[in-house]
Amino acid sequence: MNLDAAQELSDLKTYLKGVEEESHFDKDDFNKALRLFEEFECWESYYRLVTSFVGQIDDSHHSELFERACRKLGSHAYDLDKCAGMMVRAIKMLSLSYEDFFFNYLAKSLEIDNYRDEARVLEFLTRRELESSFLENCLERLAMLYDKKLHLDRQHYETRLRLLDVNPKNYKTHIYFKNRHQRNGDWDAVADSLKNLISISNHESEIERHAMELAFVSHCHLSASDVTVSVLDKYVGVTLDSNKLKYAALVELGLYTAALKILNEMGESVETQPETATILFHKGKLMFLGKQYEEAFDNYKKSYLEHNTSAAVLGMTRSAIAAGDKRLVKVILDFAMEFHDTNVREKADFLFNQL
Repeated sequence: MNLDAAQELSDLKTYLKGVEEESHFDKDDFNKALRLFEEFECWESYYRLVTSFVGQIDDSHHSELFERACRKLGSHAYDLDKCAGMMVRAIKMLSLSYEDFFFNYLAKSLEIDNYRDEARVLEFLTRRELESSFLENCLERLAMLYDKKLHLDRQHYETRLRLLDVNPKNYKTHIYFKNRHQRNGDWDAVADSLKNLISISNHESEIERHAMELAFVSHCHLSASDVTVSVLDKYVGVTLDSNKLKYAALVELGLYTAALKILNEMGESVETQPETATILFHKGKLMFLGKQYEEAFDNYKKSYLEHNTSAAVLGMTRSAIAAGDKRLVKVILDFAMEFHDTNVREKADFLFNQL
């Protein structure tokens, strides 16, 4: 810096102090000071100049001035706190949308893909009083950075908690907590998250998907088959998967008549012999559980004739023995002899000898 420039800069700093005290403003002097503070990297004075006099600049130049100041403070001065402070002023004075802020301020003021600096700026911003939807967008971006770019689990978790404070219905955050609880095996908490997701989802397909998952968790992890049935009835349409789950829940609850009704509905839509055999096998199982042993035997037998399986043979055997009918067991042994698997024959023979 030559002596003339140094003197000019000193004079400008003195001028700045004077106008601050006297509330005097001159546009030409302001622009000159702005240029020289940038040129000589006097960032403290630069920040003070902009924040002191931005209110006296024509409204049409506010956006240009703020964008310029944020870029200089972020990329050139690398003073992220002052850069963030300038952004807060711009957000409030210009009523910026989140999209405008992101593309014209955040993205242009920092080095490309410097996610750590971006997170620091967003942390600064989200500790300030901002409009709730704007704040929510900033926290969403911050959560994504901690999760996908910086891999900071604790910070991601804490940011998600803050998001729920801002908006208790934040969909992505409830998904995050549901997945987190699931990884930890906390199934009660998973169920609570799924209930929240059902209540805040706007699309029928989303509601049905979350309800199906809640029904599964309730039956398989919480031994709450009654919840499974009520959730399926309230939220989920009739599908093969929902019928299978509902059937299992009804059996668990001992509601065999209702479970049989589900099987009959499923039987109307099956097309292959193995599918038919499976339906008949489960009917036999239901009849057996309901102590209707002869009916159980008949359904196991029909299942075997559709698609001969060892499970059907053993089902017939158990039913016949439970009915105390040696004649039926003799029929079953003839079926069992058709199997090359000696374990099946031996088990059927063992059951016969129990009579």
